Amino acid sequence: MREHLSKPLAAAHNELSASRMFKARAASSGRRPVNGSVAQAQTNSDSPDALAPDATAIAYLDNLAECLPDNQTQPFPFPFMEGVVGRSVIQGWEDGACVVDSYVFLDTNPDQQVTMTMCRYSPATLELLTDDIAYEQARTGQASFSTDDERDMALSGALETECDFNLEWFEELTGS
Repeated sequence: MREHLSKPLAAAHNELSASRMFKARAASSGRRPVNGSVAQAQTNSDSPDALAPDATAIAYLDNLAECLPDNQTQPFPFPFMEGVVGRSVIQGWEDGACVVDSYVFLDTNPDQQVTMTMCRYSPATLELLTDDIAYEQARTGQASFSTDDERDMALSGALETECDFNLEWFEELTGS
């Protein structure tokens, strides 16, 4: 039946179905944001003892490569969305998949977090997410994406199949 819908209507149907599926999975998982030291990390980012952004990203990749649980991940600003901050939490291995949840919050209210994604990465996806290119991007702070790049398209496909996206995260976060 979906083949007969117009493209905009089909896209809306897919978004609604994905949103319902995300909410059902989120409710059944029982996972909630782990605040850890989010506010502290946010306010202490200028401290001389704080890790440099590249060191923080590399430490995250090191933990991700082994799927070591880590709820102290440093927050990172969303590009092109001033005031929105993200944070990924590695939950650990579950049924052969590395479970990683991503949360977003406003820099003015770090205690109100909204789940943006719930991912169950396969070992093959972990290899892509933590390859030499990922480490180079972490060191330089420069990431890129191209539909002409085989690796980028493999990552895109993996995220699409291995992550549940909360398509209403912005509305939930801002109340609009």
